[in-house]
Amino acid sequence: MPVRKSLNTVSLMKASKLLGDKDYVVYDDWMMEADVDRIYNTLFSLYFPWFWANTPHWRDGEMYTTDASLAEEMSHMKKKGMVPGWQLRHTFVRWNSDTQQAEDNDSPYSQMPNFILSRLSDKFNLSGLNIFRVKANLRPQVLGAELESFDIPHIDMNEDHIAMIYYVNDSDGDTFIFNDDMHIIDRVSPKKGRVLVMNGKRRHAAGHPVKNQNRVVMNFNFLESETGYGQVSESGKNEESQGEEASV
Repeated sequence: MPVRKSLNTVSLMKASKLLGDKDYVVYDDWMMEADVDRIYNTLFSLYFPWFWANTPHWRDGEMYTTDASLAEEMSHMKKKGMVPGWQLRHTFVRWNSDTQQAEDNDSPYSQMPNFILSRLSDKFNLSGLNIFRVKANLRPQVLGAELESFDIPHIDMNEDHIAMIYYVNDSDGDTFIFNDDMHIIDRVSPKKGRVLVMNGKRRHAAGHPVKNQNRVVMNFNFLESETGYGQVSESGKNEESQGEEASV
């Protein structure tokens, strides 16, 4: 089971120590209710822009890949309850493969991830937290999905990193966590304001909402280096790695 802590009990530490000696940790009730509502109201506003994000390995509900080993693995996982899904996405910070740098995606809502990380920094006195990628995902109901169904198990990126999921709304569609043998070892239910922090090498998968209309999360990937787009200083402000002040 994940370890659930009160953030107020944690002393000065860097981002990786959020995990302690665990692979994943869940934090509840760490932010003021008004702040949680602000995030919810922003992402559920009629004016918040969402964009289609197709799952690349699925076509017409069937697995499609030229990688034989991947096809075999996905076929096996489909028997375990994997159901292909789709989602809408809003990217705040993206990785530029040409420049090998993380960069602002010119989102008019770029203050939202900075706001969350600033609140997290205030609780933990964090420093050296570099953003690699930040996006929001809106996952709707999927035909044929059940409460035990999940999408493709994955890691977010190959580099050593920490993955963090912020749950925007109360919903079903658990986050499934897998061991190295691809067996489900735990599930974390979406709860408004909850944060799941994971070792980035831990495979996980999103469940599909069945009872609720949608499941909305914000997905953060960050590392303790100068590679990322920005870093949270000890004062809690988000600063770009190159020293220029970032939008807060």
